[in-house]
Amino acid sequence: MGWMTWQRFRCQVDCKAYPRDCISEDLIKRTADRLVQDGFLDAGYEYVVIDDCWSMRSRDEKTSKLLPDPDRFPSGLKNLSDHLHKQNLKFGMYLDYGKFTCQHYPGSMDHLELDAATVAEYGADYVKMDGCYSPVETMPGAYEKFVHLLNDTGRPMVFSCSYPAYIQWQHNYSLIDWERLKRNCNLWRMLDDVEDKWSSVKGIIENYRQHSQLLEPLAGPGHWNDADMLVLGNFGLSHDQERVQMGMWCMFASPLLLSTDMDDLNSESAKLIKNKMLIDIDQDEGGQQAKFVGMKGDVQTIAMNAFCLLIGLLVAVRALDNGLARKPPMGWMTWQRFRCQVDCKAYPRDCISEDLIKRTADRLVQDGFLDAGYEYVVIDDCWQMPFRDRHTSKLVPDPDRFPTGLNALGDYLHERKLKFGIYVDYGKFTCEHYPGSMDYLDLDAKTVAEFGVDYVKMDGCYAQYQQMPAGFQEFSRHLNSTGRPMVFSCEYPVYTPWLENTSLIDWERLQRVCNSWRIYWDVEDQWDRVMTIINVVRQHSELLSSIAGPGHWNDPDMLVLGNFGLSHDQERVQMGMWCMFAAPLLISTDMDELNEKSANLMKNKMLIDIDQDEGGHQAKFVGMKGDVQLWTRQLTRIPNSWAIALLNAKQSGAPIHVPVTLEEMNITSNHPESDAFELIDVFTESEFGVLLQKESIVMRLNPNGIVMYRVQLRPT
Repeated sequence: MGWMTWQRFRCQVDCKAYPRDCISEDLIKRTADRLVQDGFLDAGYEYVVIDDCWSMRSRDEKTSKLLPDPDRFPSGLKNLSDHLHKQNLKFGMYLDYGKFTCQHYPGSMDHLELDAATVAEYGADYVKMDGCYSPVETMPGAYEKFVHLLNDTGRPMVFSCSYPAYIQWQHNYSLIDWERLKRNCNLWRMLDDVEDKWSSVKGIIENYRQHSQLLEPLAGPGHWNDADMLVLGNFGLSHDQERVQMGMWCMFASPLLLSTDMDDLNSESAKLIKNKMLIDIDQDEGGQQAKFVGMKGDVQTIAMNAFCLLIGLLVAVRALDNGLARKPPMGWMTWQRFRCQVDCKAYPRDCISEDLIKRTADRLVQDGFLDAGYEYVVIDDCWQMPFRDRHTSKLVPDPDRFPTGLNALGDYLHERKLKFGIYVDYGKFTCEHYPGSMDYLDLDAKTVAEFGVDYVKMDGCYAQYQQMPAGFQEFSRHLNSTGRPMVFSCEYPVYTPWLENTSLIDWERLQRVCNSWRIYWDVEDQWDRVMTIINVVRQHSELLSSIAGPGHWNDPDMLVLGNFGLSHDQERVQMGMWCMFAAPLLISTDMDELNEKSANLMKNKMLIDIDQDEGGHQAKFVGMKGDVQLWTRQLTRIPNSWAIALLNAKQSGAPIHVPVTLEEMNITSNHPESDAFELIDVFTESEFGVLLQKESIVMRLNPNGIVMYRVQLRPT
């Protein structure tokens, strides 16, 4: 158990630009102090391991020894290890069997004996040997030779082997002599590097599941399968996902090597990492790795001795003539969080019901969301009976789940100054196979008006997309004919393959018919889907920004903040970019369980002001700077003002520094006497300072991170 540089700090060696993130003596000492002061050493985290990039670019000319970079390690590694040992910590180092390390520093090929002696002289207690730039077939023999050389030094050193990760053993177990591996290595990496993202963690767990019968017998005291570093406390995992990684690594009897900035570690992640019962499971003296038992739907059952853990893996122009939605609608919707849960006995707090809607409405009012602008409460699919009324053919709400009926529920919302939204489907059935509106468009428009509805979402399951434009237009006319003002949200662009051919949609007709329209498939409570939607908007920025405006909005789908799949940095990205997109802001979370951080983010006044800006200009994609997307949005509420966003699309590694000018962001002054601009940080709502148009500013961006500023021309 311990801490390792790689996943969080990678090969950052520029200590001038990144003084707190570079691989250096200062980083190691700061981390050591934190491990001791914050109770991690007491919890068992004793090794401090420097991964790649600690050495000079070449060996010593006279001795051929590996030497630490003197600028970054001015006291030398022996003094550094002494510093750790005085604090009862242990010192770990990285080597590579190949001609070079993975980052092209000197490798150990042809220097195995010398390097074994060198790391012993440095006082190392743990050696990780990687396998870049070396032939796979020679690795088992070379690693065996090196472990004997380590033993010959007389210094006890844990030996961590990476060579199984370079061998395609998953397709042919016989490619590795597993008994030989156990004799030579204390632990071994089985797979590619873990990344700070859920798909990577989930992929490692899936590999362990698929190969459980092989891996479980290999593990035991003195020889462990290494699932790679813990990425808790970084940027890419939600708290639920962090629980999964920590829990499963302990079930796997895996080495627990943190890779995070200990100075910035949040208390929630820290408590999880130090959880005594989890650590006791990981460190159990028997050393038995968990066995995969089986699947129950999407849930893996994994047993370890007397323990059993269940983990769910997420297998993610002219407006409509109703005068509505002059600003993007804001509110709450059932679908993403509650789906089509209709079993109120088994799931009383999660089922689509009158109780859920009333509880949510009360929370929106009591917790300040209504005051912030979130006014619509929208019931998505699965509110109705599975068949129409036999006599009237009307859609009927399920009487067990909506015992007082939808009229009374609408009244309940209206009494609280909220507005009522409901779902229908143009097809023969809804997506969850409840009655659709095909052949009943006029009747269903009248029915939702009778219910007192203020917002109608029409989906497109079980219908041909070629028929949808005319069908949705007909339904829009029927809605207007009822005389009740109802926002009309259309799904049919989702079902039309417009991403391949934008001419498949008559965009002006869409604007005339719908107040908002979904542009892509459902958002999921996972980072990859959020980024996919952002990239769809980026790739079609010119088109989409030209059709958005008061009364007609591009809808990238619900806000999934406050659920299970996004880290706080990722939540900032979704909230920030949806506001840049002038998108409808429809929350889909359990308002009773919403955490304070997510709640504050969704109620951030400056973000909401950007989203709701009267001009309705959608942000335009400006360009890329490496992995960073640049976006600018014209604002009208304040003259000569803009919102700018820089989004780091890279999902792993350390924070980066990006220089940028306002000129690069396409912000120009129309006043020749002034080119000075005031910047306000949108997330903190604090003044940043004054910047000239061509003056460069360096932005610090976390992986999956965003910075946003409101920019205003400074009055002369």
